[in-house]
Amino acid sequence: MNLPVALKALRQRGISISVEGEGLVWEADREPTESEARWIANHKAGLIRELTAVRMDFETAGPLDLAEVGAFAYAADPQTVVIMLAWCIGVGEVQIWWPGDPMPAMLRQAVNRGAVLVSHGAFDRIIWDAKLVPVGWPAVSVERWSDTSARARAYRVPAGLKKAALQLRAGLPEGPGGQGPHQEGQRRRSGRGTAHRRRVGRLRPIRGRGCGDLARA
Repeated sequence: MNLPVALKALRQRGISISVEGEGLVWEADREPTESEARWIANHKAGLIRELTAVRMDFETAGPLDLAEVGAFAYAADPQTVVIMLAWCIGVGEVQIWWPGDPMPAMLRQAVNRGAVLVSHGAFDRIIWDAKLVPVGWPAVSVERWSDTSARARAYRVPAGLKKAALQLRAGLPEGPGGQGPHQEGQRRRSGRGTAHRRRVGRLRPIRGRGCGDLARA
């Protein structure tokens, strides 16, 4: 089950799922169908993890050749600097942090609450440890990092971001200069009709067919 794709499919149907406390909240212009409610309830743990995960991507500069010296030596060099950090929580909008600014309060709160940190490859984790932890950002154990490049390899998908997106048929347009997909969170969804907001954790068990893989929808 590809939960990010499933969440995107739900958003395309005008359905938003968010985390409230230890439960999930349904927000849409209608009540969930029985199969939708069953699917959400059955994937509660994975959805909470997906919606609270912190995704990030560093941009850096330095005199060393990263490909030649490796990520650890590159990050340890005093002349290697962080240019910016792009980050988002769950499926929220992408935020930009610039050196010299304080750590964003929402980011610090998410990390302190134990959120999973997601990056494509180990580079971002190494930069976090080498450049941000020494200036007061929270240390994060390696167990809390999720490497989408490694996960891609585990599923026999190309490790490269663009090739992986193409094989998974993510259908995301490239950013300026072909440097990668735009974040879905940059788009704002307009409300339609009367909003229905329901804690999914309180829904009764339902018999019948589940939603299945919404990636196929």
